[in-house]
Amino acid sequence: IVQVSVDGQPVGQPFDAYCEGVDDEGERVSLGVLNLSEGDHRVKVEVVGKNDKAEQCFISVKRWLLKAVEG
Repeated sequence: IVQVSVDGQPVGQPFDAYCEGVDDEGERVSLGVLNLSEGDHRVKVEVVGKNDKAEQCFISVKRWLLKAVEG
């Protein structure tokens, strides 16, 4: 179970990233909309729990997709 935070504030809800075997494609998870000011920000990906089926407890982030939202 994974929680993402930006600058110490949780973003979205914790999500279960459990996958049987190796997930080469990766699951897209939307964390919602976040207003970021100009400058540096700290992103934290934290394992906060474990699916009952999981034998190990780790996560790999393949990429981040950030897009500007008008308005």
